[in-house]
Amino acid sequence: MVSPQLLTHQPPPPRRSRLRTDRHQKLVALLVLLASIGGCVSRLGRLEPLPAEVLRSTPARLARGAYLVEHVTVCLDCHSQRDWDTYSAPIVIGTEGRGGEVFDGRYGVPGVVYGTNITPAGLAEWTDDELLRAVTTGVNREGDVLFPVMPYRNYRHLTQGDAAAIASYVRTLPPIDHAVPPRQLNFFVEFLIRSFAIDGVRLAPSVGEGGVRDEAEQIRQGQYLTQLANCGDCHTPRDLAGTPEPGRLMAGGIKFTLPQGTAWAANITPDQDTGIGRWTQEAFVARFKSFTGPRSPAGRVDVDRRNTPMPWTMYAGMTESDLEAIYVYLQQVPAVRNQVAAFAPDPEPAVTLRSAAEERSVEP
Repeated sequence: MVSPQLLTHQPPPPRRSRLRTDRHQKLVALLVLLASIGGCVSRLGRLEPLPAEVLRSTPARLARGAYLVEHVTVCLDCHSQRDWDTYSAPIVIGTEGRGGEVFDGRYGVPGVVYGTNITPAGLAEWTDDELLRAVTTGVNREGDVLFPVMPYRNYRHLTQGDAAAIASYVRTLPPIDHAVPPRQLNFFVEFLIRSFAIDGVRLAPSVGEGGVRDEAEQIRQGQYLTQLANCGDCHTPRDLAGTPEPGRLMAGGIKFTLPQGTAWAANITPDQDTGIGRWTQEAFVARFKSFTGPRSPAGRVDVDRRNTPMPWTMYAGMTESDLEAIYVYLQQVPAVRNQVAAFAPDPEPAVTLRSAAEERSVEP
């Protein structure tokens, strides 16, 4: 029998063993958490199917889709190659929808994400339901959750008709065989974004696609268009999960690193001194429409001249009534005093984003 004295004087377990035990327990807990997050993805991303008559492609549906894709949701802005040597970086002709545009630390991405190929060459095996599921819930046909640079949190507000119009139109783009590299994210970010998927999306009937009858409806229409145009993604500070910072809706200040220098998103709240509170509706619409026609300010820029990621040349194609609705809505958001510097030239201009995209793209 062992005496109580011997038991009392036995040395404690080595500290290293306790540390290893603690680390092991934490590692097991982390793996269980990650596994649970991963397992949730299979149960997320559910989209209520659209009625067959809504998905049916018609000339009117295609026209609506062209308008949305090219001038409101501006899908081609991220899924084509942009010319960063021209003011507002318009799309390079002939690259519409082929993908390959780079989103990295210059956009606050913890790694590198690429715009995917949304031409028929890239979507050949996708059904309409799979396409709309990715657009509105953030889960693609393989079950992967898209990085939120793809604004599915906004597109879940699409009406049935507008969602179907977008799906119909992108299938009419000229097919371009262009391989896009897979994204490269921090290991833990890859698991974290699995929690971003949206579940149980049910698109509303096609309300808000027609004419505006009164001011209240105009505000609702403006809010809807602001969501589709992703205004808040650039003009509202957000965390990694895409959650807006409290009290900063449309307050601007998000930083963008461009070849010519640094640009900051403008404050578009109705603050009188630092926002657009003193802008008239006519001036607001005219600012967008100035990017159409021969007098457009969108021209070549030198390495030390001001540029912007704002796709003015695409948004310029919105109808005046839609732009007016956006203006009316923005005048309703809380005014936030936030002075934002528009642009600061880089004393040592870097390689253009266009060149960076070309270097990283992979041809088939």
